[in-house]
Amino acid sequence: MSTVRLISEQEATGAVKAYFEAVKKRYGMDWVPNLSRAIAYRMDCNAPRSRAYARIIAPGALSRALKEMIAVAVSAVNACDY
Repeated sequence: MSTVRLISEQEATGAVKAYFEAVKKRYGMDWVPNLSRAIAYRMDCNAPRSRAYARIIAPGALSRALKEMIAVAVSAVNACDY
């Protein structure tokens, strides 16, 4: 399985550094999650991904908890360790 070297907070500059700071602020963390560090390689894909996630997780017929359980089940079916 291929791996991607994640961008560290120390080496982040410009738009990536701003993105990392926004992620930490949004989630109230003092560190950047690995998914965000991986996405930083393609900042041009980040806005569409964020909009898609917001639409998926937005209030609707299914509760947020059920949507998250579905995501976990799909990850398990796909043998995703993350």
